[in-house]
Amino acid sequence: MVINIGEATSFKAPDGWQVEPDDRQSIEKVIGGVVVVDNGIIANGEVITCTAIFTAANYTLINGYWVNRTKVTITDEKGESLTNRRVIIRRISTNSKFPQKYILQLEFWKV
Repeated sequence: MVINIGEATSFKAPDGWQVEPDDRQSIEKVIGGVVVVDNGIIANGEVITCTAIFTAANYTLINGYWVNRTKVTITDEKGESLTNRRVIIRRISTNSKFPQKYILQLEFWKV
């Protein structure tokens, strides 16, 4: 199974899918000079992280979402949709086993 991030599709299922529940009354973080604020408790979690492999073309799409702070819909490997999410790329790496593929450590924020 794969995940879809906007128009981008992962090469294979992501590793390490995690949800960090929001048990505080507010979250304020600065990402690239932009303040992201949420007030209140979000039952399904505030920050979701995973590591996934993408082709160069799909990496370009995701990088565009990150740079332009585009809100997208993420569909996980179970087919569940997370709407209105911001994509943050935390780490980019490559591996000799997968030439022309990018291994991305991602965060998804509900803003």
